[in-house]
Amino acid sequence: MHKSFPILPLCRGLIAGMAFLSAALNAQTPGTSSALPTELQWPGTVFKSVTVTPPEASTLVLPMLELGADQQLKVGFDDVADRDLNLRYRLTLCQLDASFSPTGLNEIEYIDGQNALYVESSELSMATRVNYAHYEFNIPADYQKLKKSGLYKAEIYDADAPDRVLLTVPFLVCEPLANISASVFPSKNVAERIRRQQLAVDVRLTDGLRLVSPEQSLKVYAVQNLNWRTARRLPLQYSTGNTYYYQDKPELVFDGLNEFRNFDIRSLDYAGRGVQRLELDAVGVWHAFLYDQASRLGDSYIQTDDIDGRFVIKLNHSQNSETEADYAHVHFFFNYPFHPDQKLYVTGDFNNWRTDDASRLYYDGDLNLYTTALVLKQGFYDYMVLLENAQGKQYVPMENNFQETENDYYILVFYREPGGRHDRLIGVQQLNTRE
Repeated sequence: MHKSFPILPLCRGLIAGMAFLSAALNAQTPGTSSALPTELQWPGTVFKSVTVTPPEASTLVLPMLELGADQQLKVGFDDVADRDLNLRYRLTLCQLDASFSPTGLNEIEYIDGQNALYVESSELSMATRVNYAHYEFNIPADYQKLKKSGLYKAEIYDADAPDRVLLTVPFLVCEPLANISASVFPSKNVAERIRRQQLAVDVRLTDGLRLVSPEQSLKVYAVQNLNWRTARRLPLQYSTGNTYYYQDKPELVFDGLNEFRNFDIRSLDYAGRGVQRLELDAVGVWHAFLYDQASRLGDSYIQTDDIDGRFVIKLNHSQNSETEADYAHVHFFFNYPFHPDQKLYVTGDFNNWRTDDASRLYYDGDLNLYTTALVLKQGFYDYMVLLENAQGKQYVPMENNFQETENDYYILVFYREPGGRHDRLIGVQQLNTRE
């Protein structure tokens, strides 16, 4: 057990948790290029616990709708500051460029119904030690209809300050016009096959889609574990007829990495998985102290259960975790030699895989450990530790690298017809290394 030290005041943790995202990061896996626009990652936000729930009928966990289907995405988020907000949101169809710019299409070309709507659903937390307001809205609203496929964003803003965006939620709308066959296997490169995983993708287009140049008309992307910072555009190898093959190129090879570390704070009555102890501070706020962690670089592969980097907001024995789950300071401890020119970060879907001051582990000379405290809502969380040094930002020194690791991959196919003004999403495929 660690020797005692002052528990961080709640306000300090909340301020850190609400820090805005700094400059966009490069993809974490070596050899990536032509990544999707950085705003497809979750941007920095003044809100916490941002979730997007896909339609129940969907087998994917992507924030995605099928064009023309009777489906909605549910967007939820919390405001932990003591204030009364009058929030609105607007939907925009976007380009696949680095600035995530609008397509130039008029709103009436891609939306039926009013845009710039009020976030009408808000509830105060119930019987929690940290008070917050929970907001929700559906995309599209009941009186809206999306008319085109592609990459969209919902921008949430204060009704009194429409130019100051508080949260951007990217999402996808797909029209199934491409059949995708994809497989994943150990790298064909003998020197790296025990560490890395390789994809092979075939895209067959339905009749009626016109291509002047496949390299210009088709944009095929791969994403590992919904970590959009791993997204890269796949280069075409060859085509036959209306089928296009993406194989045997460096961009199709990903680090296998390792199974995720995780912890369980669904209950604060006892220490769950990965939690060493729980404490209440002087003002009655919960603190969860996790077990010490260390680099897994020299370890052998061990198959463990995880949720592929994601997180689930959940309070045990509650039917309404959105407003009944509490917030706690979660304290991380990492045993790694100190060096002034290195930085360590806690990353996962819960913080958009960020490497900023709010997710950084700082070295404590008294404990001889790297440590930080993040304010998180009750639930189950996967995470990894990333190292930044002179060689760049990388997971492998902290997490190791195995081709046996279970990972999800998502293939996204965008198409721009000759003379078109935006990229249509015409196919999405999910695959898993164990299936």
